[in-house]
Amino acid sequence: FQAEDGIRDQPRSRGLGDVYKRQGLAFDGEGNLFVLNTDRATIVRIPVNKQGTAGVPEIFVGPDCENLEGGDGIAIDKEGNLYVGANRINKLVKISEKKEITVLETGGLLDFPANVAFGSGDKSSTLYIANFALISSQQGGGSGPNLVAKDVGIKGRPLP
Repeated sequence: FQAEDGIRDQPRSRGLGDVYKRQGLAFDGEGNLFVLNTDRATIVRIPVNKQGTAGVPEIFVGPDCENLEGGDGIAIDKEGNLYVGANRINKLVKISEKKEITVLETGGLLDFPANVAFGSGDKSSTLYIANFALISSQQGGGSGPNLVAKDVGIKGRPLP
């Protein structure tokens, strides 16, 4: 990667941290790729052209540090809603196609959520959340890394 200033592969802080840190990829039913940018608290939508090449990326939502700071995993349901586990703020959020953000969980089940994924078969509306438990483990508390489940009432989109 070559930045505008000619510096190659050197992350630089611009207010929200490492601008190159990307976590989480998910495709919707229309072939768009959503990329979660952890340190920018944004989600970028990249259309995928018929030839399989990337179209022009656009910020889908963010920056939103209140709900997306430390976003570390992303999944999509069959209705096009995005689900994000935001580890630094211990939140699970749902983002509609209209870009409306709803907090589904905060604290409680969550302990530095590192990734999210839908189950399959009878559990296809169950969102599984992998807790990394980084901060609580460093502080000598918590139960350590674990997996928790939450039924969101909408079936997840199958992986391509």
